[in-house]
Amino acid sequence: MLRQIELEQLQPGMYVGRMDGAWISHPFWRSRFLVRTTEEIDAMRAAAVERLWIDTQRGKDIEPRAKISAREVCVVPLFENVPAPALNKTDDAIRVAANAKRFAAAMFSDARGGGTVNIKAAVTLVGDISSTLKDDPSKLLNAVRVKTPEDYTPMHSVAVCALMVVFCRWLGFDEEQVSLGGLAGLMHDIGKAKTRLGVLNKPGSLDETEWSHMRQHPTAGYGILRANAQTDTDVLDACLHHHEKFDGSGYPDRLKGTDITRLTR
Repeated sequence: MLRQIELEQLQPGMYVGRMDGAWISHPFWRSRFLVRTTEEIDAMRAAAVERLWIDTQRGKDIEPRAKISAREVCVVPLFENVPAPALNKTDDAIRVAANAKRFAAAMFSDARGGGTVNIKAAVTLVGDISSTLKDDPSKLLNAVRVKTPEDYTPMHSVAVCALMVVFCRWLGFDEEQVSLGGLAGLMHDIGKAKTRLGVLNKPGSLDETEWSHMRQHPTAGYGILRANAQTDTDVLDACLHHHEKFDGSGYPDRLKGTDITRLTR
């Protein structure tokens, strides 16, 4: 039986049955193997493995459900096909997270159909996220971590938006720059709306042709956002260059060092 878990839950003795990375090759020559050491787990973290499934018939399982609190089940989807418990609908963080999920799903759907992104609505949403994070950052960050295979890409964008707001504030950015950081996080993967679903949702490693297709998403996203004159130039740059690397090995333009703008870094 395959069970999706968080990387933080992985332990030696568990058998990895499937894993997805951040569209990069992971450092293991097989995608299915028994985890024997903590060093292997550290290598997964370094490779930004994003989704992970363990085979509970071939290795250790996570703690039984009875030992997991209702809140933990809400925050992290530990068990496949088990709905999260009902939450207090008056809770502001949950409301904002639900609105963000709806907006992001619609944003990707519209872009896939050839439409443009509603930047004004996106700015309003980022403002709501930003305000909520001021009150209780952990509450909203936990709420937006809930993802299913069907809404993974939109909810990943919402999660990056929230993390960018928190990180930009921590860096001492003014509120205008914090807002732009959140907007860049929300929009950074919009180009995946143009990625073939068979490639985007492929459970295993991408072959060379698929990988080449996947690497087109920053340029595709730039084209989608540029169609709206309201899109800030820093946000456009972050969308286009969010896969650049400081050593110049990234894509699409192989920028290096401070040639990558501060917000994009």
